[in-house]
Amino acid sequence: MRLVVLLFFTTLLTIFLFSCGDCSRKIDCPGYKDDTLDSWFPYHNNQQLIFGSSTGQRDTSTLRNTETTAPYQATSGVLGPPLFCEARKVFQSAEVDTTKRSRFNLILQTTTGDRSADFTIHEETFTLYNTKGSGQWRVSSYSRSMPATLQPMLTLNNRTFTNVMEATGDTLNTKEPGVYKIYFVQGEGLVGYSIYPTLQTWIKQ
Repeated sequence: MRLVVLLFFTTLLTIFLFSCGDCSRKIDCPGYKDDTLDSWFPYHNNQQLIFGSSTGQRDTSTLRNTETTAPYQATSGVLGPPLFCEARKVFQSAEVDTTKRSRFNLILQTTTGDRSADFTIHEETFTLYNTKGSGQWRVSSYSRSMPATLQPMLTLNNRTFTNVMEATGDTLNTKEPGVYKIYFVQGEGLVGYSIYPTLQTWIKQ
């Protein structure tokens, strides 16, 4: 009996799929527009980001806005996964490293329920998450967990910032060299980062 019922429903499904024609589902998705991300990371095409180290070195990145998602239509088959919208704005530096990859990358991205900012600096990528409606930032990197805290005032290399989000990575259990702290401020974006194990700090000029 069960086999008969299964064959019956399989036959009905087959007839439906072959007679359906264009049964794809569609939703209209907006282009990239997110006031929160843009207020925290107010970057623009051809902008120069200059960071100075505590030892007097300078690092310059000339930003290129390489992609900004335009409105589009998301489609899926009738039995496909749930549809969702995704939009992003991408910046890459004109300056490249020894492998010809941009030395500084930033992807601002929104989906139906979340927003994120992905930074790549010194060959390390950091993802900053901000769930819509919460106002809270979470930060992660490939090699370290990075709890983020709001510092009302912070002085870095003789420059004082207010309302700084400071994300600090674990150096007790993770001894890998590289960026272990990042600092970002609404209205300025990334304002600094510190490197382990030298503890050298680079600050936006």
